[in-house]
Amino acid sequence: MSEVNNPLLERYRLALDGADICIWDWMDIDKKEQWWSPEFYNTLGYEEEEIEANIDNFKSLLHPDDVEIVFGAMNDHLNTGVPISLEYRLQTKSGEYKWFQGSAKATFDDGGNPTRMAGSIIDIDSRKDTDLKLEKDHNLLRTIIDNIPACVYVKDLDGRKVLANRSEYELWGFGREEQILGKRDADLSREGIAVLSENEDREVLETGEPIIDKDAYTEIDGKEYVLLVSKIPLKDSNENIVGLVGISNDITERKKMENKLRERNQQLKKLNNMTNKIYSVVGHDLKTPLSSILGLSDLLLSDIDSEDDLKENLGIIRQSALKMSDLLGDLLNWARIQTDDLSLNKTKFSIFETVQDTIDLLTITAEQKGISLEFKNGDSFQVYADKQLIATVIRNFISNALKFSDEGDTVEVRLRRDENYWHLSVEDEGMGMSEKNIQRLFHNRKHPQKEGTQNEKGSGIGLRLCKELAERHGGQISVESELGKGSIFTLAIPANQDPE
Repeated sequence: MSEVNNPLLERYRLALDGADICIWDWMDIDKKEQWWSPEFYNTLGYEEEEIEANIDNFKSLLHPDDVEIVFGAMNDHLNTGVPISLEYRLQTKSGEYKWFQGSAKATFDDGGNPTRMAGSIIDIDSRKDTDLKLEKDHNLLRTIIDNIPACVYVKDLDGRKVLANRSEYELWGFGREEQILGKRDADLSREGIAVLSENEDREVLETGEPIIDKDAYTEIDGKEYVLLVSKIPLKDSNENIVGLVGISNDITERKKMENKLRERNQQLKKLNNMTNKIYSVVGHDLKTPLSSILGLSDLLLSDIDSEDDLKENLGIIRQSALKMSDLLGDLLNWARIQTDDLSLNKTKFSIFETVQDTIDLLTITAEQKGISLEFKNGDSFQVYADKQLIATVIRNFISNALKFSDEGDTVEVRLRRDENYWHLSVEDEGMGMSEKNIQRLFHNRKHPQKEGTQNEKGSGIGLRLCKELAERHGGQISVESELGKGSIFTLAIPANQDPE
């Protein structure tokens, strides 16, 4: 049967024409001559008479970078018999190079020697151009992703990471992306933290709603991190959720700075309040006794009728000076507490003597108001504390009791101890307080200062200072009071504070 009338050959030719497949045949490997199909010539833009079909011309058409690859593959095939399939570039008549998918296979004689080789090439230049553009775009995108400071990752529906940029895998201590791919949060974080993250993932995957800029706390190699996290559902072309994209920024240092700024602002507020309080005390509370001293001094210089008048006025001057000194001491201690600059100077001393000395100092004030100041003491005993600061608390307790007592009232001071504490109590029969006022006595919040029975003013720092001083000694202050029936202030300090 002739080739023209051979139906099988005709079918092959139609199939090859429809598939744009170019055929070549190296009939005798020991010779250079080859046969190239008409499609081979047409694809490269040549007429058959313009270029002879042989192995040397085929080699000359190969891109210089592909020569070694193609002929290396041919030699491997002739030695192993494994068919050839690879991509390479051939030069067209116009001088440009086009990409082809090449396949080839040799036949061997009975001795295993190659005798003939035939193959095909398919023009894949358009596809290759698209692939190269996609690869270029992919590399560009990957370069951008890997060099942004944010951590970027993609998880599948099972919560496994299928993509992670450099910031993400380096955050978790890995050197390559491959080391983190396929891992879940449970593989990276301790259980409690992992569960929180996985619950967020599940919420995004199930609802399709993103999570934007949420603070997340995690732990990596024993170190705590704060991350600002966003999680966005990832959808395919049919709008089906196939995973999620996560973006996180390490804001640990920023959070530390925010906390430091918050602490600094609080310190500045305390200093500002302290400054305002100092202005108040200096402007009013210190001015009052100073005015008394100046007024009485003028009186002494101008007109004193008797020695008794002189003693009385000198006593008032002394009391005013002592009050000023006490106010300055309170103000200084309070300022030191606000700036954490107060340290205790503990010694052993007689608490009985300290209470008695304070009562002696305030007796004139009590007498001027017609108040009986009594010391109901039990046994005398030694305590280990800062004598000056304890005296400050005692003075404030007694001064307050006198301030809010009327003429004819009694103020009683009691001292006792038990196995664990020693106690100082000051009881008065004065105005008393409601439960609401008791609750706000020691607060730093500003509230109106109540005047005494003879319109005495207060600095507003006395009881707050006493509370701080008691707590610095490991003790506490308690208050019992009933409106119109007086108050009892009690200082309790641990008795086991003796030096070792």
